[in-house]
Amino acid sequence: MLWHNHKTAHKIFTYGIVLSLFTLPFGGQLSNIIFAITSIYWIWYSITHKALIFHTLTIVFLLKFISLCIGLLYSKNLSSGLFIIEKYILILIVPLAYSNINKLTTKNKQIALFSFCISCFLLTSFFIIRGLLFPNQYLFYHKLTIDIIHPVYLGIYIITSFYISITYINRSKLKHLKIFHILNIVIAPISLFVLQARTPLIILFITLPIFLALVNWRYIFLFILLSIGSIIIITNSSLLIKSKLRYTRFAKSAIEQRVGIWNSSLSVIKDNYFLGVGTGDFQDELNQAYISDGFKKLAERNLNPHNQYILDLLRNGILGFTSTLLILFVFFYFSFSLKDPLLFVFSISILIIFVTEAFLEAQRGILFLLSIGSLLINSNNKDS
Repeated sequence: MLWHNHKTAHKIFTYGIVLSLFTLPFGGQLSNIIFAITSIYWIWYSITHKALIFHTLTIVFLLKFISLCIGLLYSKNLSSGLFIIEKYILILIVPLAYSNINKLTTKNKQIALFSFCISCFLLTSFFIIRGLLFPNQYLFYHKLTIDIIHPVYLGIYIITSFYISITYINRSKLKHLKIFHILNIVIAPISLFVLQARTPLIILFITLPIFLALVNWRYIFLFILLSIGSIIIITNSSLLIKSKLRYTRFAKSAIEQRVGIWNSSLSVIKDNYFLGVGTGDFQDELNQAYISDGFKKLAERNLNPHNQYILDLLRNGILGFTSTLLILFVFFYFSFSLKDPLLFVFSISILIIFVTEAFLEAQRGILFLLSIGSLLINSNNKDS
């Protein structure tokens, strides 16, 4: 059959990657379905052709999944635990599928990453234009968070698309692609300030000088220009000032709230650091700690620890915490072995975002880490 032919099958999987990455920033079930179908198809094809391989990244994600399954064995709240297991099932099939793409051509890799960039560009441009036309509607944080996507997740997407554009602007032979990358490089930092997401801004200013130094020391002036431009935007944009004033009542106690969440989480971890409290019980235990510490509103909102490291230690103990560290180690290892600045800043970004967000608790976070990370590693490497 034609769709069983290697060349055709490779095209189908490549198109699946492109469509998956394009729909990722917009989220929703469509993106999840495309990722699942594409990955399952390619795994099936690899098995039937006796060409299935296990990449290092597949193994560390498998360890992560095993830690969740072990935690389910001593969980009282099985329904919650099974829901988490179901959410994390993608960490098995997506890395395994990407591990068996052999070596994507440079052209196909650029197309896949470009589809992600243009999706981020369209989404952020829409919100900037809406904000400029209707500044009183306070779209940039409150409405964005409620209706579409949390600004932190969109922020990390924007940063990644920003670095992709810098990486490929000189490699693109077509003029219109170069123009797009220039526009994306300009619009991305502005979008981050409009979003008011602090963690992505911190990540940008930490990683940008590192990335530019790795690519070319002469590009360091770009960092200086962006810094000056950012200061001008912050101090002179009435749009941002109005938006910030509206958000003051939410942001005022954000740091205190985060510290309270972490303290309550650590108090639970102190008595359960070896095995954790269980995959399905961590939120129930955390809510009880909130109430004991006088944070009843946090319990009512079922807030997770907002820290991936703390969450894994709380939920699955040392094994869960170690599995997360191993995932980061693998990304950093391949960034050095492949000498890939884009993969290196991607790894730093994930390292930092894990400190302020339980990033993998949302499928947006899981799919982003799996797709972009696996693509960057496996399209450059034949490790098996």
